Amino acid sequence: MGLNGLNLLKVSMTNPRQLTFPFSIDKKSSIKKFFIPKGSEALINELSNKNGDDIFLRGYKGSGKTYLLQAACNDLNNLKFATSYIPLNEAIKLDTKLLDGLESLDLVCIDDIDKISSNKDWEVACFNLINRCNESSCRLIFSCKEIYPQQ
Repeated sequence: MGLNGLNLLKVSMTNPRQLTFPFSIDKKSSIKKFFIPKGSEALINELSNKNGDDIFLRGYKGSGKTYLLQAACNDLNNLKFATSYIPLNEAIKLDTKLLDGLESLDLVCIDDIDKISSNKDWEVACFNLINRCNESSCRLIFSCKEIYPQQ
C-alpha cells in the first residue's frame, strides 16, 4: 500500500469562475505541508501536477484523503486555476444538479465517492460529470474509503 494506507489509481480519461457551495474547505491545507512517506513521492507529484491524469485515491479513515483533495484544490487555486472540492457525504443530501457545470473548471475533487453506492441518481450524475470532464479537459480527483477484506 502507498501513502499511509492510500492507494493511487491513475485514470486516463479557462476561464475561471467562482462557485459557491454549502460546505467548506480547509484553506490552510497544502500538499507542501503533507508528510510524504518514503516511496509515496509519485503520488504527491501526480496530485501537484496541474495537467495530470484523473486520479482515484482510496484509503482507510484518517489516512489523509480529504486533506490531499482540499490541498490540491488550494494549491491550484493559488495559481489562479478554477477548482472545486465536493464532499459527497454532505452533497448527497442536496440535488444532483450541484454537479452541473463543474466541467468548466480546471479541477474537481470529489471526496467519499463510495457514499453514493446504490444511489442511482447520484451514480448517474457522477457518471455524466466524468464524461463531461473528459470532453472539456477538466481534471478529476476522487477518493473513497478502503474496503476491508472479508475474512
